[in-house]
Amino acid sequence: MPSNQPNSTSNDNNHEDLSNIHSANLYSLPFEIILKIFGYLDPAFLSRTVSRVCKRFAEILGDEVFWKCKLLNQLTTHDRAVSVVTHPVNYGLNERPWWCGRDLLWRNLSVQFGILEEKWYTKRSLIKSNSTANLHYAPVDTIKFLSNGTLIVSGGRDRTIIVSKVDDTNLTARKVNCAVRGHDGWIWDFAASDPDQFYSCGWDNQVNFWSLSHGLERISQYNCRKPVMSISSTPGLLAAGLHTPQIVLIDPRMTSYRDSEPNIATFDYHRRTITDVLLLPQRNLLLSISEDRSLIYFDLRQHRPLKTVFVTDDTSFPRRMSIYRNMLYIGDARGKIYFHSIEDDTLKIPPVFLGQTRLITAVQPLMSCVVAGSTAGFVKIFYPSNPPVYVWEQTFNGEVTCVDQHGDLLAVTSASNILSLFRPTSV
Repeated sequence: MPSNQPNSTSNDNNHEDLSNIHSANLYSLPFEIILKIFGYLDPAFLSRTVSRVCKRFAEILGDEVFWKCKLLNQLTTHDRAVSVVTHPVNYGLNERPWWCGRDLLWRNLSVQFGILEEKWYTKRSLIKSNSTANLHYAPVDTIKFLSNGTLIVSGGRDRTIIVSKVDDTNLTARKVNCAVRGHDGWIWDFAASDPDQFYSCGWDNQVNFWSLSHGLERISQYNCRKPVMSISSTPGLLAAGLHTPQIVLIDPRMTSYRDSEPNIATFDYHRRTITDVLLLPQRNLLLSISEDRSLIYFDLRQHRPLKTVFVTDDTSFPRRMSIYRNMLYIGDARGKIYFHSIEDDTLKIPPVFLGQTRLITAVQPLMSCVVAGSTAGFVKIFYPSNPPVYVWEQTFNGEVTCVDQHGDLLAVTSASNILSLFRPTSV
């Protein structure tokens, strides 16, 4: 005889199932599903917010393997042509062991690349720009941000040095000081180790020391006997690479001189013209590159070369170099950027080709990108993978002669006598 009593066991099971459904949340999801969800979220949001929700999320997001895969996914999503991704500071994104360097995390790289995309990727952000064409009457070969980015100094083939006030809102450069005959030859390079002081060099064989404390005032002048191609400065020391195989070391605390032979160190371990020099005071090193294709490490304490490395893999010569952490970024005369670790000579990183075989005139490395300019008439911001992942590109009518960067402000000069300022609107 059938019973009219409800099935209590079945009802209890239904209630338990409903209670389990209502109690389900992100925290209780399986690990694989959480990883899948995290893969779609913004890296900065994951790092700064989600990682602080609970211990489980903090443990998941504390794994460098996750961030390494996250960065790879960001790069391949940005450019599907990228199959193998490397990074000079943490070489081997697809390799084992999962090494990321002494003081740099894959987590930071992923977050910084996400921020870089938000700012400079034109599909996500509007890049504001403005050009000033009346500062110089000849091509501008060098620029430098000073005074924490509020001033920019420019020099070129009109032999004039101009200091301009930068309005980072309207992206204008207004001339405030000028030295009409700053040099008797083309002005070729600037260097600064103090916010209100800088050095200039040129084809008149001179290195001039300038102060902005009371306008634009020349403090000292040093005669290097030959045209000066590049300079690098630190407090108490100045290095000048000449249009010969020579490099001159100057103590800027000395009195200025023009005609007498200076009591400073001079050496010529290269065989051809010096193209760039770089002082590393923390390591007591002076690095120099030359048209003979070599990079020389010079010990400032013992005044002798430590080692010589040939940079390029063809007949081109290195032109510009910069350093980020322990990695040198060297641009050559045929559109390539080479990477050289100053700590590990065995680390072989393939160069990045920027698309055109023209001279690289500027290399500005940052944590998650490199800013490069070329005589092909472009400036590119890219992630140094192979092939490179381009975030932002800008073409110009003339050759790009110099690039400088301060925060989110980018300054570019070209042979068409124009100073251009760029800044992303999403800052």
